[in-house]
Amino acid sequence: MHLGMSLQVVALIMLTVNESLLTIVDVMCAQALSGIAKDLNKMSAKTSVKLMLLENQEGRLFRWVAVLAGSKKALKGVGFFIGGLLLTLVVFRGALFVLSLALGSVLIVLIFLMPKGIGRSKAKPKFTQIFSNIAPSIFWPRHDFFCLVYVMSGL
Repeated sequence: MHLGMSLQVVALIMLTVNESLLTIVDVMCAQALSGIAKDLNKMSAKTSVKLMLLENQEGRLFRWVAVLAGSKKALKGVGFFIGGLLLTLVVFRGALFVLSLALGSVLIVLIFLMPKGIGRSKAKPKFTQIFSNIAPSIFWPRHDFFCLVYVMSGL
């Protein structure tokens, strides 16, 4: 969870540069980092709920998963409202600074309050077991995507 939140703070700070220096590639990289951070946070939240419940409590697990799924929708609505309010009050760069400061503060609190070792795997896989052997061709970079990024960046 700490890695996901840290990546989100980095993605927000990446966008705080002067607008004249901000390129499409910068925004795409920040969006990619933010997407990775979102997925890491989502997996960590679900794993944390599973680890905190005792065995044979599947009913409570499903209830917590439903609460997390429902609260995600509600928080998205609140986030749109807060984002609009921040854009109105402190403009784009100021809103990004406020959001990164708030998220960084939550990260610091979580570092001290979360149980140590939560979400860590007990079994350590070998390096060769990390990658899939099903379709190695899917790991090759897409040349058309790199050409598109090259053309859009104006290099």
